[in-house]
Amino acid sequence: MMMTLTLALAALSVAPQDGGPIRLHPENARYFLFRGAPTFLLTSGEHYGAVLNLDFKTTNWIVLAVSLLIGLGYVAVMPCAARRTERSDAEELGILFCLMTAASPLARQYYFIWLFFPMTVLMHRAAYDPRPAVKAGTWSLLAIAGGLLCLSLPVFPNDLQAYGNNLAATILLAAGLVWHMLHPPAVEAALPQATGGLQLHADNKADSQG
Repeated sequence: MMMTLTLALAALSVAPQDGGPIRLHPENARYFLFRGAPTFLLTSGEHYGAVLNLDFKTTNWIVLAVSLLIGLGYVAVMPCAARRTERSDAEELGILFCLMTAASPLARQYYFIWLFFPMTVLMHRAAYDPRPAVKAGTWSLLAIAGGLLCLSLPVFPNDLQAYGNNLAATILLAAGLVWHMLHPPAVEAALPQATGGLQLHADNKADSQG
């Protein structure tokens, strides 16, 4: 910002002048006086997308504390060995994908493609969970998360990404997986099975041989 102000002052000082170079206003130090008229300079400097302007050491301690809390929370929600199932393993891996995506130091837009796996796990829960209320809630959560992710499309302002639409979607997906891990159905729902094996009609077989 100081460099911008210096360049602006230099440009004004070499311009054709009527009444001397730019200088502070004698009656109001917040303004300048240029060519006999009060003048103010509108400049811009660096812009950071941060909530707080902290020093490097403090920021590192905050990141370390938050990472430790997230890691301990992840370990806390994991089921014990006796309660592990294929369902819980898939949910556990989906949560890990969410955490890796959200906690990446340089999370680019394309990093969030990793969210397809946790979304797929939740889609399976929404489709095959035997509890109707859980089905409806899971589909609603997926719809909200999908809507938040769609805000990253070019038709929407980039400011929405700065406000964290992808992060909010990731948090919702992780929360849904945690809920399903902690509240599994009383009876495991089996996938629908095919009613019969693959059969080839005689007329089709004859046509293929002919």
